[in-house]
Formats: sequence, C-alpha cells, structure tokens
Amino acid sequence: MKSNTRSKNTRYRQETCLLCGELATLGCGKCGDPFCGKCIIHTPGGIRCDTCAQLRKPVQYQISRRRLITTIIVTLPIALFLGIFSIIPTTLIAQIPLLNIVGHALTAYLLGLVISKLVDVVSGNKLGRSLQITALISGFLIISGRAVIILILTGGVIFGLSEVLMVGVISLVTWRRFE
Repeated sequence: MKSNTRSKNTRYRQETCLLCGELATLGCGKCGDPFCGKCIIHTPGGIRCDTCAQLRKPVQYQISRRRLITTIIVTLPIALFLGIFSIIPTTLIAQIPLLNIVGHALTAYLLGLVISKLVDVVSGNKLGRSLQITALISGFLIISGRAVIILILTGGVIFGLSEVLMVGVISLVTWRRFE
C-alpha cells in the first residue's frame, strides 16, 4: 500500500491520469493513484487501477498446452472416423426426399453433440477460442471422412446441399458450446 505523504509533485500527480495524462477525476480505491474515468477498472471491491485490480481469465478459460494438445490429438482422428461411419445412416435415409435433408440435419446435430462432449471431457470442462477452433476443425474432418468414403465408393466427390447443411449445423453446435 502506498503512503499518503505529500511531495512537491503531488498537485500535478493528483490532476493528471497516470495512464493517459488526461485530467484525473477518480482515484484507485486501494492505492489512491489518480485516474480518469476511461482508465479506471470497476471491480466488485470498488474502482481500481490496473495493478490493484489484478485481472485474470476465469479458471474455465485457462487450459494448459498439454491438455490442449491432448484434446487435439484425441478429437481429430475420432472426428474423421465419425465422418466415415456417418455415411451409413444418411445413406439409408437418402432415398426419401424430405427425410433426406431432415435426416442429414439431425445426423449433423448428433455428430456436433458427440464432438462437443468429446472435447468437453478430454479438455476437462474448459472453454475458449482454442477449443472452439478444435471443434470446428473436427466438424470439417467429419465431412472429409464422408468425402473419403464417397470418393472410394463412387470415384468422385460431389458435395450437395446435405453436406453443406451438415457442416453448418456441426459448426454451430460446436462453436456455441465452447464460448
């Protein structure tokens, strides 16, 4: 804690913000340093300066490199295999026109939930941008796995509306889960 003794520069120090140099209208509730309204941080304990506020990310957003790498190594191959095996239910329902689109959307939703749960469990219930990107890449690997099977079976890859729909649904489900 800083002392309250006055020095020669006290008047100048009290009139200007320590961060931006503008007119200081407020002071830190802990150390008393002067700040303007733009530079002060509001905390549950009152207004504070950067040093006294000690802002950190919440614990659920703090993921170690090791855990992130483990999550990536586990999730991406499983996503590829899920894509390969997702051909089976969608092929069975592809013969019925309306059920084709609805079935692909429901399959994509279930695949998005499976990927989300997998990332959630492996990461230790963490959140954040890196896990969102991992889940998004997993969604694209699901479609890539489907493309590999289609390529093997037919000799060519044609992405239809159903695959685009699946990418969108998987992306939305997984992205929103890890915000």
